[in-house]
Amino acid sequence: MASWHQRLLPIAACIAVITATPAMAQAETKPAAPAVSPLSKDINTSLDKLQKPTAQRARDAADEKIRLQKVTQDANAFAGMLASELALLQGNTAGSLGAYVVMFERSGRPELAERAMQIAINAGAYNEAQLVLERWRKVEPVPTQLQKQMAWELDASRGNIGTALNDFPAVLTLANEAQARRVFLLLSQLSLAGPQVAQQGYEHVMDATKQYPNMSEAAVVEAMYAALSGHDKQAVKALNRLASLDADIRPTTQLAIGLLAQKSPQVINQFFSQADANKLSDMWRELQIDTLVRTEQYDKAFQLIQNELSKNPTPELQLQAGILAMKKKDYRDAEVFLSKVYQGGDTPQRNRAATLLAVVAFGQDQAEKGAQWAAKINDADFLFDKSVILATAAAERKDWVEMRKHLDVLQTSKPNGNSLYDQAQAQRLELLWIYNQQDPMVVYREYSKKIDEQMASGTPDVKLLAELYAQRGLLLADKLKRPEDALKDLQKQLILRPNDANAMNSLGYTLLAQESSREQGFALLEQAYKLAPDAPHINDSLGWAYYLKGQPEKALAYLKFAYDKMPDPEVAAHLVDTYMALGQERKAREFAKKGLELDSSHAVLLETLTRHNLQPKHSAAAVKAQPDAAGVQP
Repeated sequence: MASWHQRLLPIAACIAVITATPAMAQAETKPAAPAVSPLSKDINTSLDKLQKPTAQRARDAADEKIRLQKVTQDANAFAGMLASELALLQGNTAGSLGAYVVMFERSGRPELAERAMQIAINAGAYNEAQLVLERWRKVEPVPTQLQKQMAWELDASRGNIGTALNDFPAVLTLANEAQARRVFLLLSQLSLAGPQVAQQGYEHVMDATKQYPNMSEAAVVEAMYAALSGHDKQAVKALNRLASLDADIRPTTQLAIGLLAQKSPQVINQFFSQADANKLSDMWRELQIDTLVRTEQYDKAFQLIQNELSKNPTPELQLQAGILAMKKKDYRDAEVFLSKVYQGGDTPQRNRAATLLAVVAFGQDQAEKGAQWAAKINDADFLFDKSVILATAAAERKDWVEMRKHLDVLQTSKPNGNSLYDQAQAQRLELLWIYNQQDPMVVYREYSKKIDEQMASGTPDVKLLAELYAQRGLLLADKLKRPEDALKDLQKQLILRPNDANAMNSLGYTLLAQESSREQGFALLEQAYKLAPDAPHINDSLGWAYYLKGQPEKALAYLKFAYDKMPDPEVAAHLVDTYMALGQERKAREFAKKGLELDSSHAVLLETLTRHNLQPKHSAAAVKAQPDAAGVQP
């Protein structure tokens, strides 16, 4: 694309020629002309103008008019482009794209069509990009290199693999550096379509990247196609080149390494095991730790962090160590590292540490400590996380007034690059508040309204829609006693979340209620347990499934694990049923008491105690005051 300053170069050249003319004239050896006075010069010039033919003067005027029109068009185009780019920066993609299309329609300038297509492609608006391309082809029926380049980018972005892999060498031939970088980035995206794509494009990619030995994007493409097509040695070689070219690690490099860690962990592990740690930059050593964490090699990652900390105990490394300790569920070490970050880090690091420490404290049921850490979060960038944490803690206490206060803050703040939580978490909390605060039918209508709004939008938020179906399904099952309708909603949730343990658990647990669907529910719960074996609510569901199958011995281990991790009156009720089935009435009484201490009005618990003739003899306060008698009738 010709830039504005390039279009000014011919003017500069003309000025150079004009200023050179007197010197050239002085160098000539012709006889000197008679001197002419300035006044005579002006008169002669005026006479020449008068003597010019009328047609010539008309042509000069027309040329001048065209020149002025061109200057005006350039000024208008520049102003329009500036306004469109500002709109794009403000998130108004549709407005920016529309403005570029209008400017192209008026001027026919190819650089405007190029920018319009780039905006559309980046936004995933491929139909709009195709329309721009078709209009461009009408203006330039013989495709230029720029037009071919953008047509290829559209094919590659759409996933037209055959065309993209066959045509990219020709596109690269005449591409400038910026265009070549875009080509390689799009080729990287194509490689993720599957190993067959990497195998199909491997030879072409290897030939193409040889022409760009000093371009990090080319090294990324080479590493990905080699790794995903089984050429591990070539992939490691490309990664070594990438480490030397991109010591600071661009976002594209970080993304590529992360993807390779998921799809070809053996290549990444081989690269880091062979690399000389002393020659790797600090950023690459940190990336090595991050890769080990991604592949759940926590012990190796922790060892590397300890080595790095012994050389350079920076707050950033201490922060990584604290996060890793949290992943290992070593909360004591996590507190040690994160407390050091809070004491010695900069403002963002201190706020990140305080946020994580609040999460650790609340996760260990240390509410007061968690609140103290949350109160220390004072950076606006972390306000969203702070509100999520405090709203969640209030929900666990069933303090709905306090929860509402923090939810109101969430409505005026948004997550950012520093956030632990996303908007989906805020939406889940909002739905939870609605669920617990209003009449069941009012809640049902509210959920149904939100579902209808999502479906009518044409582009529903899949996460939110799944959550709405999940919440409405639980409402139908628990409060409205409409199990068949509940199953429909929970099945829709599972379709939207096909590999989600929580979705499997919700549907599986509901299926247990009917004997005809109990085996189907049990199968789903087994799948959920395989995906999340440490989740207490899933352990509770699977334990209850074993109880209903007549296997209380197997049920007991899952239910005890669930209660230890998540003391809950419904889990206590399940343990009462299980211990009674095993003939251990004393243990049943013990969990009856624990359940009542948690919630003396819990419907499931009270129904269970009534069924076993273990109703509370006194109030909840009296139950707590009689530890020996357990507070229940014999």
